[in-house]
Amino acid sequence: MKAFPEKPLGFIKQGLEELGCGLSYVYEDLIFPDHTAYLIQFGEENHEILLYMNAEVESREDLYETFSDVFAGRIGFSICYGGTFSLSQGEDENLNIEFHKGT
Repeated sequence: MKAFPEKPLGFIKQGLEELGCGLSYVYEDLIFPDHTAYLIQFGEENHEILLYMNAEVESREDLYETFSDVFAGRIGFSICYGGTFSLSQGEDENLNIEFHKGT
């Protein structure tokens, strides 16, 4: 297994580039790609990431397979499916994220 640094953001950026997208925003342990099809969360161990799929995305299985191919197969992360999430606009114009674990 590769030696990953704590919160290996460089490896995440590499994987996103291989998927043809970029990194939009990082907040604590959440990583927001430049689209909202999925979110990435750092896991307990350096080599672990959780993948959350947008509940509105219909082809979640295909997206998960492609994501796994790059992040697990090519880079060496352990990937856990965290569930889905929904986005909504808050009263103060902030973005609200609601996680639906295991769905």
